[in-house]
Amino acid sequence: MATTTAHLSASEREFVRDGVVEDVRSDGRRRVDFRRVWVQVGNIPQANGSSRVTVGDTDCVMGIKLELGQPDANAPGNGKIVVEVDVSSTASPTFKGRGGEDIAAELSAALRSLLQGSTQQKYCALDLTTLSIVHGKTCWIMYIDAVVLSVGGNLLDVLSLAMKAALADTEIPKVEVSGMEDDDDIPEIEIDSEETWKLDSFRIPTTVTVCQVERSLLVDPTADEEVCADSALAVGVASTGDVVGITKLGFCSIPHDVCKDMIYLAQQTGKRLLRQLRLTL
Repeated sequence: MATTTAHLSASEREFVRDGVVEDVRSDGRRRVDFRRVWVQVGNIPQANGSSRVTVGDTDCVMGIKLELGQPDANAPGNGKIVVEVDVSSTASPTFKGRGGEDIAAELSAALRSLLQGSTQQKYCALDLTTLSIVHGKTCWIMYIDAVVLSVGGNLLDVLSLAMKAALADTEIPKVEVSGMEDDDDIPEIEIDSEETWKLDSFRIPTTVTVCQVERSLLVDPTADEEVCADSALAVGVASTGDVVGITKLGFCSIPHDVCKDMIYLAQQTGKRLLRQLRLTL
């Protein structure tokens, strides 16, 4: 998912691609090296949980707010999550006008899928039953809002790390329910803001994007490397190393053996990133 419009000349593209093939990238990293991840949590006092994650020139802020609401009729025992990504036109020229709206929608859907999985996936990162208060009547609605401040490549991976950090920081108030002598009664909810509990964030995965340049594979692409890549896979990876989702990016086909190598590289990178994030949090 290229989120930049880096305009490179033919010689600049050749320089970037040659560096990847020779395992000496333009910023000095090897192909398997991830840039340093800077993580800050609790940076938005008004939110129930928040984080700011910076990787290279990519900088994202994530805030989580909780509100009482009604569960969906087809999932009366679950809470609800709403994920929205806001991309500022100052972060990248790509985000101006309709292009920014389309990218924001794609990123929001990708993060939502990472949490909830799909009908084809058995893995569900977030147990929505823990957000239920009164079955079929009241639940927590969790609003997960991200703001992209700047983009220097690999935006989806950085957003997924920010989401995991913000969810780990989220404090959910305990509630007391009364006035439910009959099933038809409207529940009275009293929120105790002084006493809170936290979600189990261990199962929440991250996304690792692996790019292909000729037969060489790299992680954490810069903006220039995204433009020069032949193909890419965005792989959802859990803390155990299990793959929880795969999305092909770009239009070029990927040979089966190369695809397997890309997934393996994503698994190793994802486990390492999530282990480091746990130590930070």
